[in-house]
Amino acid sequence: RGVHKDSPIASGSVNYEIPHDVPLDTALTSSVKGSDVPGIVLGREILATLNVHPDFQDTIEVIAPLADVGPTGELEPRLRRFQLTGAFKSGIYEYDVHYALVNMEEAEKTLGAQATRGWQLRLEDPQDAPAIVSQIKGKVGDGWRVEGWHERNKRLFAALKLERVVMSAVLTLVVLIASFSVIGVIMMIASSKRKDIALFKSMGMPAAKVRGVFIRQGMWIGIIGSLIGCIAGTALCMAIAHWPIHLPQAYYLETLEVKIMPAWTIIVAIVGVLLAVAAAIYPVRMTTREDPIVALRYE
Repeated sequence: RGVHKDSPIASGSVNYEIPHDVPLDTALTSSVKGSDVPGIVLGREILATLNVHPDFQDTIEVIAPLADVGPTGELEPRLRRFQLTGAFKSGIYEYDVHYALVNMEEAEKTLGAQATRGWQLRLEDPQDAPAIVSQIKGKVGDGWRVEGWHERNKRLFAALKLERVVMSAVLTLVVLIASFSVIGVIMMIASSKRKDIALFKSMGMPAAKVRGVFIRQGMWIGIIGSLIGCIAGTALCMAIAHWPIHLPQAYYLETLEVKIMPAWTIIVAIVGVLLAVAAAIYPVRMTTREDPIVALRYE
């Protein structure tokens, strides 16, 4: 990819590893110090494949196939030599393993007729990309292609979305399993208070009020449990963010990324309380349906 000196690539969130910390446009200039060949910056994953490194002042050859017509009339590849001046790491494996950055003029010389020009726009809010892409597509003519980050990495984001849905389903199942414990606790309490319930009902206390007592008890179990869980979970996430957990080399991320989302924390807490209240309804209904005469027969 040919890079202009004012390109957003030169001033983005990409991590560049260039000896002596020289700017990217200087590393890509065609007059690299100590060399008469232009500079090139490779993706971090390509260095291991080619067994090269910027510190070793290695040179590489780039081949652009079907670029020239030879003396015999056959198509011959165009070959150019570059001085390896740095590496970059974007955080996306597909970019780091496939892309090489060179000066704009050198890219045109290397690719020849195969070169295509384009513009890259950097937005203040990346979430605005779908709307802006749709607007631009309606204004450009034929032969132009408009593509946003959400379209170029469609498979990656689809996989992440599916993973998020599955994790939400797993979390819901965990909370549902915990609600069975609430059912057991409320059923044991209601069973131990069976005679008291029958006594209150025989004195004229409505069954709805009796159920309300145990439902409120289930609600408090849910509130206390959700509060403890949210505090413990948030504290654990903050600890991981402060002391990062380093991942094995099999993962492309160096550390386990953590982002605390207060809205989702509140939603999970509310769902936990509602499930605890719902879990208390069934055992209370079964207990309050009993006839007081049967419960007090042997008293």
